[in-house]
Amino acid sequence: MTNTGKVVHELHAYNTPKVAPKDEAGWDAYMQKNTIWLPSKDATLTINGKAKKGSFFEVELQPGEKGVLIFTPTKKGTFELACHKPSHYEGGMKGTVTVK
Repeated sequence: MTNTGKVVHELHAYNTPKVAPKDEAGWDAYMQKNTIWLPSKDATLTINGKAKKGSFFEVELQPGEKGVLIFTPTKKGTFELACHKPSHYEGGMKGTVTVK
């Protein structure tokens, strides 16, 4: 994925919550437990060709950055993809992915 915009964007992929968190800090706390790639033992993330070390629950890209996320899902279902930077989610920066 490439951030072709002029502001920071992030990618989250998770089980849709029954009640949405109210702010970015609430979303971050939710993601730390519900991001779909966390249980995967093979998750890798590179940003501009450099590997990100350790565990990560979001992919954050500065303007012009390119990220590559690779993982094997460990469960089936429909998951939400979204950017939770202020006003982005509310502005429609969201979608779904289905794992069969």
